[in-house]
Amino acid sequence: MNEPELLFYARALRRLVIAEATLIGRSLPLLGRVALKSLVLADGKAELAYWMVPSARGAGLCPSAVMVLTRWALGQGRFHRIELEHSTANRASCRVAVKAGFEKEGVRRGAWLHADGWHDVHLHARIRGDERSGACSAARTACVPGQN
Repeated sequence: MNEPELLFYARALRRLVIAEATLIGRSLPLLGRVALKSLVLADGKAELAYWMVPSARGAGLCPSAVMVLTRWALGQGRFHRIELEHSTANRASCRVAVKAGFEKEGVRRGAWLHADGWHDVHLHARIRGDERSGACSAARTACVPGQN
């Protein structure tokens, strides 16, 4: 990756942090977090993580925030692929992934250690161009919560 590309990503990520702070608002309580992590700029890939406080769940805020960040990452952010993982036991997180148009690609067996033991993990992904190809609409039926 050359210096102009690195500067583009640094400026884009700085704008994203500013936008995230503005989105939450100064006088509102913290509702949750949506973020890109494990950035691999040379491959155009990142992971997306999210959580919501219990009082903010079920209102559609999390899927909306995931869609906004994903749209930015695949568009202006110039990423090619955004991955999202969740425990197969976490039905709400599966619903967020499906509502946000992430296609289920498979199951990673025994991938995460939680307090109650090892969990299988669903892997979902979006790639640039999914909206144009119709893959996002197919994703809505790809993940049946509670099933591997």
